[in-house]
Amino acid sequence: IIDGGSTDGSIDIIKKYKNNISYWESKKDTGIYNAMNKGIKKTNGEYLQFLNSGDYLLSKEILKKVFSKINNKDIYYGSSLRKSEIEEIFEFKEPQNLTFKRFFDYSICHQSMFIKKEVFEKIGFYNEKLKIASDWEFNVKAIILNNCSLGFLSFPIVFYDNTGISSNKQKNSLKEKEQCLNQLIPARILADYSTSSTIKPTDKSEYENKIKILSNDLKTIQSSKFYKLWQTWNKLLKKIGIKK
Repeated sequence: IIDGGSTDGSIDIIKKYKNNISYWESKKDTGIYNAMNKGIKKTNGEYLQFLNSGDYLLSKEILKKVFSKINNKDIYYGSSLRKSEIEEIFEFKEPQNLTFKRFFDYSICHQSMFIKKEVFEKIGFYNEKLKIASDWEFNVKAIILNNCSLGFLSFPIVFYDNTGISSNKQKNSLKEKEQCLNQLIPARILADYSTSSTIKPTDKSEYENKIKILSNDLKTIQSSKFYKLWQTWNKLLKKIGIKK
């Protein structure tokens, strides 16, 4: 456990369970990726998984289930559960076959990934200069540039706390992704990607995710006071014959 010097009572909980924790520290860090890199250096396991504040495994048996499926691939990944804007839980599915467009748009939820420690030793740790997209950059290096072997897990691994994702943060993430691509990918390939990036998604899981998100957005609109007022106004217009 790498704690950033919190004062919210986390230390008391850590101390309560310290006999079950191989290592913990509570020191000020420079950001989430600095904390994750600290954790990598302290681990001695074969595979690494990262959970941030608010994330949790879906059951006590999930790791046993995961490792019953593992067969020496570099990286394994599964899906995650998330919360919609109207507090509904839904499964955000990951595709078994990753396309470049799907990878650019969403990458893979790093909380649902199990990465061999030797992959970090081979290609480096998380880029601490990036604030949002460093795990995405690492995945580009590992999966696209170094052709790390992938194993697909056909079940959800974690509940991912996505409540802190703002539209502003998403814009900054896109900027960081573009910055990473310009540094990592040859210009001719990037140019080819930019001409094909408007192609509609064909991956089934991508459609399912988009449909769920749109459905949740629609429910949010329908439950809003403005929508109800708009409905009442339209009924009134129809009643007095102004609108058909």
